[in-house]
Amino acid sequence: MALLDGCRCKTTSRKNATQHYASFMDDLLHSSMLRFLEAMSRPGDAQKLGPSLIREIYYRILTGEQGGSMRAALSRRGHFGKNTRAIRKIHSCYHEHLDVEALGHEANMSIPNFHLHFRSVTDSTPMQYLKSTRLHQTRLFMLRNTMSALRWLPTSRSTSAILIVLGNGDRMRTPTGC
Repeated sequence: MALLDGCRCKTTSRKNATQHYASFMDDLLHSSMLRFLEAMSRPGDAQKLGPSLIREIYYRILTGEQGGSMRAALSRRGHFGKNTRAIRKIHSCYHEHLDVEALGHEANMSIPNFHLHFRSVTDSTPMQYLKSTRLHQTRLFMLRNTMSALRWLPTSRSTSAILIVLGNGDRMRTPTGC
């Protein structure tokens, strides 16, 4: 993390250092993002300024409100890093049968230990997180295919039909490496 060498990063509460959550951009990150977007609209600026503006955005994120949890995830140390492997597996293989045992194995943890640490990182159980990811992917699938929930739900009969769609390789591209 050479980007942060010599930086006095904010220290936040233990919760902020172990969990990711939705938060608003602070003013510094917001202005960095605006400068980046403006530069990307001009080819010359994009080529010359783009890399340094991206570097500034990374810096603002890593020193911001959730900087501690971001640094922990990027360093892949401890239970946070181990859970990152399981979360990556959920996002890349959500359409397959996944259970706590397989995810715990992916994180190289015992099932009770994995469950405890996964919950401390995500604030949900592994199965709740998997279901949430599947429902989010279903929502994206419907948006990409201009399908409204009102038009689709009467034909689905249950949420299990939604999950069948997620596993249907003919209708959705199946990620590789699962």
